Amino acid sequence: MFMNKQPKPIYHCPTCYKKVTLKNKHLICKSCNTSYPLFLNKYPVLISNYHHFLSSSLIQITDYIEKLKKLKENHTFLLRNKKLTTCLDNDIKEYNNLTKLICQHITLEDFLPYYNSKSYKGYFDYKSYLIRDWSFSKESENELSKIIIPIKNEILNLSLQNKTVLIPGSGLNRLGFELSDVCKHIYSFEYSLPMLNAFDQITKTNKITEVINTKTTLSAKDFVKQYHINIEKYISSQKHKSFNNITHFIADGKNIPLPNKSVDVIISSYFTDVLSTEVFIEECCRVLKSGGTFIHFGPLDYHSENIDNHLSLEDIINLFKSYGFELNAPYKLIDVINSNEGANIKGYQNIFFSVTNTNLFKLTPETKLYYNKAINYTINGTIKNGNLDYNTKYSIQLSNIENFDNASTLFQILSVLENGMSIKTLFTKLNTEFNIDTNKEEEELLNLIKLLIRKKSLSVK
Repeated sequence: MFMNKQPKPIYHCPTCYKKVTLKNKHLICKSCNTSYPLFLNKYPVLISNYHHFLSSSLIQITDYIEKLKKLKENHTFLLRNKKLTTCLDNDIKEYNNLTKLICQHITLEDFLPYYNSKSYKGYFDYKSYLIRDWSFSKESENELSKIIIPIKNEILNLSLQNKTVLIPGSGLNRLGFELSDVCKHIYSFEYSLPMLNAFDQITKTNKITEVINTKTTLSAKDFVKQYHINIEKYISSQKHKSFNNITHFIADGKNIPLPNKSVDVIISSYFTDVLSTEVFIEECCRVLKSGGTFIHFGPLDYHSENIDNHLSLEDIINLFKSYGFELNAPYKLIDVINSNEGANIKGYQNIFFSVTNTNLFKLTPETKLYYNKAINYTINGTIKNGNLDYNTKYSIQLSNIENFDNASTLFQILSVLENGMSIKTLFTKLNTEFNIDTNKEEEELLNLIKLLIRKKSLSVK
């Protein structure tokens, strides 16, 4: 209806990471002789054993349908509100249609080996996400702003505009849409077929969704709430944003179907704690380019019962550091209230941080540094006889870098650096003019230089 033709995406096999080609409504990997179906004829199911995935999803959905039918048989429950019957009937119909879509891609022979499989196949109840992301209620938009604005500002602050971005566990793609005006291309994937099916529906037509909620409900009429999901008007009002540069598919975060060093940015919003954290981070480090950035937003509210997967924030940052990443700024805690719980208010304390792979900058004593442009800066503090008074607290604010603690060292670097100066010469001048022990302070000095390079204030040759 309003989705224009997307650029032709390049998919890779999640088994061997070789390029796959489209043939007879399947993506074929000639390298390992594996094929992958297109769900709804457009979304690749890029999961190594997709028969297992689809079979387990079918079982999960079928079990849920039976649960709804049993609930419908509870006459006492239904008599409390007649709208409950209609809501249950609509849900049963929708999930039955979804089972038919799945059965287009698997046979009974495919299904039988996994008949007893009860493995978890992504977030099943998509409705709360649909309401939060696309109902445009005041409460929902307030919640989304707490998530989207910090992430978008981080992209701008780190000069990551016009880069290739990956969003794992992208849900209904509101975050992707809101970032589409600053990103060159966005790869987004889901592990939930109900979520993907809902996304496809809302991008093609209006949707009425109803939610049953009997917990902390103030009035019986609130047992069923109805939401009119119509995103066309909003999409058309956002002139510089669209779904046109978003490639959406089904995938597993443990085997991302993209080649090594293929994306510039990964945005993990409410996703880092879903999988085995170490496996997920290892996979992210594989697909990120040298100089690539990982942005995390969300709690560490681990879903796995295996406590070995429950890493602290310090553990996660140290794990990234072991892969050559550095923290761009101290982490922040951002409180977000869930907008869809009615009177039963819930909230999350979300951790926000980003790390960048600094292996791109292999600095040697002979590396020459060049100014990309004049750097404007503001110093807050006390100056005596033309020099900073080191007995007072002060900070330095550059035109494209926020305030940070080691402002004095940064000022010293900028005050002696000349265009085309080698790092060896720079260190000599720092030692001569400021009596800095460059051997002892080498790591801090190099990290500051890398920061200036990442912020595009300096370039190297």
